[in-house]
Amino acid sequence: MDPDVFYKSPELIAEVDACLIDVAAAAAADPEDRRIVRVRHLLAWLLYWQDRYEAALEQYRAIDGYIDSAPWTYSGDPKARYIQSRDFCAAQVLAAGGN
Repeated sequence: MDPDVFYKSPELIAEVDACLIDVAAAAAADPEDRRIVRVRHLLAWLLYWQDRYEAALEQYRAIDGYIDSAPWTYSGDPKARYIQSRDFCAAQVLAAGGN
């Protein structure tokens, strides 16, 4: 299946939106909960594919420095995959006039 079709399906967008709300609530309740970071990695990847670069960049900022997690580890070069997607999101936000 085409990644643009899969990642941008209304159902997956709705699930990501719900997950963003859950992560924000979990982080407010217990900012030290290590499980939140794992979810942020997946959110960053999904938001990247959904072209939601500013929201993705928020997740990258929260996890920066911790790359040894899915989905990056599904690649032969996790660090390169992480950096490429993070930097792409940052470039898109800057090009749009964001921070």
